[in-house]
Amino acid sequence: MRPRNRFVRPAASSTIKEAHARQTQARQNFLDDAEAIQRIAASIGDLTGRTVVEIGPGGGAITGELAARAAHVLAVELDHELASSCVCSFLRVA
Repeated sequence: MRPRNRFVRPAASSTIKEAHARQTQARQNFLDDAEAIQRIAASIGDLTGRTVVEIGPGGGAITGELAARAAHVLAVELDHELASSCVCSFLRVA
């Protein structure tokens, strides 16, 4: 059995906050309710050993929960600032 990945997520950077403000003006919404995030991830079922594709992860609110449950997460984000922030937010720790 392979060890589970643990992820470290630093506090939201100003880049994420700036992108969030810009996207909010563009009528996009960002999930920030921890209980809702857990319910969404749990509703998917057992992700052990599976790869998950997340479309539009934004600041990565659900990404962290998915990463804790799945073997791999492929997150596709079109906003370059949000994408680079999301990539930098999830560091694999063995």
